[in-house]
Amino acid sequence: KFHESVKLEGNAAVNGNSLTLAGLPGVIITVNSQTELKGGGNPITLNDLDGNHVRVRGRVSGTSSVIATRIELQSPGNDDVDIQGPVQSVSGQVLTILGVTINTSALNDDDFEGLNDQIIGRAAFFNAVEEGTLVQVQGRLTGSIVTWREAELED
Repeated sequence: KFHESVKLEGNAAVNGNSLTLAGLPGVIITVNSQTELKGGGNPITLNDLDGNHVRVRGRVSGTSSVIATRIELQSPGNDDVDIQGPVQSVSGQVLTILGVTINTSALNDDDFEGLNDQIIGRAAFFNAVEEGTLVQVQGRLTGSIVTWREAELED
């Protein structure tokens, strides 16, 4: 079930055979010979991703590390930051996913969605979330700060 449960989106910084995404501090994405790299119909390399906006699919390989199965180059100028993965901890309105602390207290009640994309509100969302629950949180990067905009239960 958690084979490819991780989805990430952001601006990439490549370092050797791994990359990080702006706004998701500490998350290391490892690329191997099985990782599919896609971009605009042309063959691309890991170095082509550096400094560009990407979407990553993969699987958890440690507390804050992911093995990428697919990385897609996205349109430039995008400031979206997304993180989807199993919740490691929940404390009040703060979620930890892949070692990233996400404070949801600034989200509106209608920014919390259930499994079928329906609005369920903050109380129902947090009643459903526990360690291991698959959650996606979407935000926007301004400078080095992510403003989280929506949290959603995934299956």
